[in-house]
Amino acid sequence: MGNPRFCGISLLEDSGRLNAGAAFELASAPRRDAAVNLGSATVAVAAGKPVVVVRCAGTSHEEARATGLRLADQGLDLLAIRGLENLSIKGIDEEHLTWWPDQQGLVIRLVSIAPLRIDVPPVRATVLDKEGNEVASAPEPEPDWHESFRYFRLSQVSEDLFDAFRNAYLALESMLSDIAPQQTKGDKIAEPEGSWFRRALVEADKKLALVDFAPAGTSDPVDHLFRELYIDMRSAMSHAKSGRKVLLPRNEVERAAVTASLGRLVQLYLALAKEHLGARRRGGGMFAAGFRMMNKPLLGRMEVFASDDPSSFDPTSTSLNPAGGELVRLTSSEDLDDATPFVLTRLYWSTAKSLKSLSAVRRVGGAVDGAPAMASVLEGDLELGLASRFEVLLGTRGVNLNQPRTRYLY
Repeated sequence: MGNPRFCGISLLEDSGRLNAGAAFELASAPRRDAAVNLGSATVAVAAGKPVVVVRCAGTSHEEARATGLRLADQGLDLLAIRGLENLSIKGIDEEHLTWWPDQQGLVIRLVSIAPLRIDVPPVRATVLDKEGNEVASAPEPEPDWHESFRYFRLSQVSEDLFDAFRNAYLALESMLSDIAPQQTKGDKIAEPEGSWFRRALVEADKKLALVDFAPAGTSDPVDHLFRELYIDMRSAMSHAKSGRKVLLPRNEVERAAVTASLGRLVQLYLALAKEHLGARRRGGGMFAAGFRMMNKPLLGRMEVFASDDPSSFDPTSTSLNPAGGELVRLTSSEDLDDATPFVLTRLYWSTAKSLKSLSAVRRVGGAVDGAPAMASVLEGDLELGLASRFEVLLGTRGVNLNQPRTRYLY
């Protein structure tokens, strides 16, 4: 058994030492083979394969993923500045591969989280008279167009988290400039930006209670939102000077902080749009408890198989191996609790020895009562080589389509 490979790229160093690593899907395929060294780590891409592979240190899935993701972005930065490739990682929390050494040897894990789009349309209320006839009601007035709507829409359609925050901030800024215009003297601005934003928040607080849009326990919501939205987010996102607080795109810790702040920012903007402009956003959704109640039993009943079947994904297929590739069943291990309310996952595994009849792992699929339920088709062949254990973390993520966006790909 040789060096395990994915998309033709070795997962281990040439010496065969059991290092860790990770592989992530790219938004587009590279035009050529390329690799960069980052200390003892290596970042590599292969022509025509939309995957970046990182060989690095690590002793667990979590460490391999976190270190691999950080180094993958650094490696792609270097490829771009050298003029070799301009590439971007796609959907880092949906599909990726990790590997790391344990006491038995090398563990390789495939992670595949399928989005489940939940479309609960706005409810239309109907009034009936005592005979059961519908009583005509006056239609809800449509708001006049406002410039802030453009920024809000762009924040919802962007795939980039920082771009979404900037546009959502501009939507709020546009709204606040109506409520409390920035002071001018002649044709010049006479009020500093930060001073105006704080004053505008004070005026907004008179229209609605800003305490409802700050973290629980906040004693001074105006001061908190000023510091969070203007200083910690807007200013840090707009500067990259040495010695200043900056937010580096694609840093996972900073992404979490920006995501939480963006949620509060959007809710504040929508509340002001309703109060100040009469623009009420309608739309329903599913609660996290309901999502778990509906989907957890199905995940528990699912049988999962690895296959060397080369077929591309077809949602209408009635088979896990449409081209007749071999199927090898994996052992169900355990549900893994995820801190994210709308995510359910379960771990499946097999010894690599049990999969030796497969020429390579090309897809993993799950079936419930014999009917295909989900499948993950790899971007290229995964050759397990000398690996000791193959794991698959399968799951689903609920996305409420009619609620403000909370998840971004980049």
